[in-house]
Amino acid sequence: MRILQVNKFHFRHAGAEAHYLGVSDLLRAHGHYVGHFAMEHPENLPCDQARYFVRQIDYAAPGGPLARLRLAAHTIYSTEARRKIAALLDAEPYDLVHLHNFHHQLTPSILPEIKRRGIPMVWTLHDYKIICPNYKMLTHDGVCERCKGHRYYQAALHRCNKGSFAASAVNVVEMYLHHMLGSHGLVDCYHAPSRFMRDKVVAFGIPAERVVQIPYPIDFSARDPDYRPGAYFLYLGRLSSEKGIPELIEAIRRTPGARLKITGRGPYEDEIRRLADKDGDGRLELTGHLTGEALENAIRGALAVVVPSIWYENLPFAVIEAFAYGKPVIGSRIGGITEMIEPGETGRLFEPGDVDGLAACLAEALDDPARIERMGRRGRELALQQYDPETHYARLMAVYERLVSSRPGG
Repeated sequence: MRILQVNKFHFRHAGAEAHYLGVSDLLRAHGHYVGHFAMEHPENLPCDQARYFVRQIDYAAPGGPLARLRLAAHTIYSTEARRKIAALLDAEPYDLVHLHNFHHQLTPSILPEIKRRGIPMVWTLHDYKIICPNYKMLTHDGVCERCKGHRYYQAALHRCNKGSFAASAVNVVEMYLHHMLGSHGLVDCYHAPSRFMRDKVVAFGIPAERVVQIPYPIDFSARDPDYRPGAYFLYLGRLSSEKGIPELIEAIRRTPGARLKITGRGPYEDEIRRLADKDGDGRLELTGHLTGEALENAIRGALAVVVPSIWYENLPFAVIEAFAYGKPVIGSRIGGITEMIEPGETGRLFEPGDVDGLAACLAEALDDPARIERMGRRGRELALQQYDPETHYARLMAVYERLVSSRPGG
């Protein structure tokens, strides 16, 4: 089968890219041809389709009113992306297109070109963009579901995008335009990695019969576990406001003997560095973005991985990665995290934003290294069952084959 994988970034930027690249490798290992459509970026991996990629869009780059207006227009609808994916699909035949994170840099403008050629589409829902203008279902006063029933204007009223009315209004226009055009409805099947994600998008009106739930896979063969309790707690992931990192830092301060390593990158990095440097006692370390052996060593040397999110996490890759390396996870009781961690068996859960509750979990972990090792072993054992790549492949291919066989002439 010939499959086109679509994602805004063509390098390991965050958890979504870990899956996008991992599933591409999994498909190739089974003999399928995999192409890519993404955005130009200096960190991109080599790709035969790179000449079709759209030019790099950096929403953090400085610019005047005209530049911001152009970026806003691109966020809503990209004629460049539509033109370039059309050229790619005309040059290379594909049986199916698998979408990942494509909004803003690529935009739903690409969907009609795929549909016009009769190519079935699967969309992996890594976040809530299909139902929420700012993708996080989180605003200034916490978790938010005000946009239910297509009331997207709520995002502008509450300035959900970075506290900016203008930026939020752009997202609102984008949502209403593509709702009016029926862009998201062109997708044949929605892939929800977690049960929580599946149930939430169905509750917001996505037809249940078009949503399939398949957990993310992980390659265990490349990850040797280290069950020995390490010397520090580890935050592993994107550095952004919804991840609860300030609460984690405060919990570390309240826990005698606790050390924390923070690995990753993101828009909140400068603020997190300021918080980490505030005390100057050496218990907090920001490693920056790690890959390869450096990332492996950071996980293997940890006591436990902490996922302190305050938003509706989907199926965070940090939890799966921790279990693969034999590390227990201390996580917020929110979103898909709750279906991943068995309290007392593979980790601990605490209420999101509860600094004292998190500090108690950290102290318990420090006081009982034997339990840490047992939970790490149990986490790895369960992960081998739940996130097995071959099981993921079989379930994904069942979806692919059903859609391709229903295509005219399929």
